[in-house]
Amino acid sequence: MARACKPLWLDAARCQRSIARQITDQGGDYLLAVIGNQPALLEAIQTDFIDQYQSEAVDRHRQAHKSRGRVVGQIASVLPRKKTV
Repeated sequence: MARACKPLWLDAARCQRSIARQITDQGGDYLLAVIGNQPALLEAIQTDFIDQYQSEAVDRHRQAHKSRGRVVGQIASVLPRKKTV
């Protein structure tokens, strides 16, 4: 039986293993924003997913908007998990 997916979107400040574990322990799904302020995590993700990321089959969404006098660009990519990062 398929279950409803109700993912939580967490910003980079909340991108912590303990938070992700608590969400999954309670049966939830999550999306975490990973940026340069956690270099070890960012590198682990890039290393694990680099071959998949180059694929055209990866779902991507790009957007840019003005915020506080600057242009902010974001790219969201959806990749299957190969192993625990």
